[in-house]
Amino acid sequence: MRAIFFLACMVAVTLVEGGRGDVPAIADVPDYDETLDFHSFGGKELLNDDDSTKYRDCYDVMTRGMYQKSGLYRVYLNLTETQTVYCEFEDNVPSLVVMKRWYGYPSFKRSFADYTRGFGLPPHGDFWYGLSNMKKLVDHGYHILNMTMVDCSGQVKFVVYNWFDLGPLSQRFKLFIGHYDNRSTLKDDLSYNNMMPFATMDRPDQHGCVHSLHAGWWYNFCTLALPTGQRYYDYCGDRPTKETYICHHDGIFYKDWHGNCYSMPWVRITLTRSY
Repeated sequence: MRAIFFLACMVAVTLVEGGRGDVPAIADVPDYDETLDFHSFGGKELLNDDDSTKYRDCYDVMTRGMYQKSGLYRVYLNLTETQTVYCEFEDNVPSLVVMKRWYGYPSFKRSFADYTRGFGLPPHGDFWYGLSNMKKLVDHGYHILNMTMVDCSGQVKFVVYNWFDLGPLSQRFKLFIGHYDNRSTLKDDLSYNNMMPFATMDRPDQHGCVHSLHAGWWYNFCTLALPTGQRYYDYCGDRPTKETYICHHDGIFYKDWHGNCYSMPWVRITLTRSY
């Protein structure tokens, strides 16, 4: 467990020291064709497609396979069942990424079916790995969740939960999250969503939170964190005055870090096996 927490810390350090890169300005973002969205991480170019080694996870891909390029890899959940995952390697720190926000496209205002299958186009845009894909991972021991966020000043904070699990599709992938690691640099805001089913505009939560916050999430009443919120490009420009201030209430926020009107420019969620 100490080694896993060390990896989380190292990920945060690499982001500060340049692994994240500059947040793209609007002019730097290429035109995004919604038809490029994919609903499964299969069928894409695998960086280890010609390699018959049965890698267990991203760490195994890096250490045994000596791969260093971030991208899609085939790993083995057990001796026979394969899964396509997105691995990032920053300064020799491997991460299995299930969500990343940076570019601001594609939109996260999507249907329950999209959130179930997954969407986006890594590494060329933001992406969501898919609830059904995440369910496969947790069913094979990927129970440690790490969420890392970067604010407009470049400061990096992260939170680690040593228990993350999902219910079945029939329960709309109900969230089970706990065992907050008190060495995290973000406070425990995600436990508020514990035991909540996943909600989208076409499968709303009982309080209708998704109709005002728009993005899919495990809403309670409503949420203290929204990593799937809208990525606002203008938020990290000139700081607004009291007269011009606008609260981006549906942005990427973490209430106990800058409040729920703030919009983070960068966030990533990874899953790790509990060995």
